[in-house]
Amino acid sequence: MTYIINPSWVYWLNVLNTVHIIAGIIAVLSGIGSAVLVFGLMLMYDDYVGTDTYTQLRRAAKIFFIIFIITVLGAIFIPSSETMLTMKMTELATKENIQYTSEQLKELIDYIIMAVKTING
Repeated sequence: MTYIINPSWVYWLNVLNTVHIIAGIIAVLSGIGSAVLVFGLMLMYDDYVGTDTYTQLRRAAKIFFIIFIITVLGAIFIPSSETMLTMKMTELATKENIQYTSEQLKELIDYIIMAVKTING
């Protein structure tokens, strides 16, 4: 049996959709985390500048910001399952396939007409 769209695509589209959602959630959480840390660093600057606590918070803020950037890019560029299906359909909608389909429809119509004629006598 020759599939037009491989059934494994359905599975991978659901996996991709889940990854897209998870990337969005992580982007939101890491964005909030980095914003809180940066705001806290700005408030603590005078009291804690140069201390180990300030250095650790600064490092944590950088890590949260890097995670935020990566997950935002992932959430933007990982396509949704609807987009992937649309891309697959447009890949299959070639002039050759449309011409082949129209020829098959003509043959089917001719066959139906011949069958009706033989039934009616």
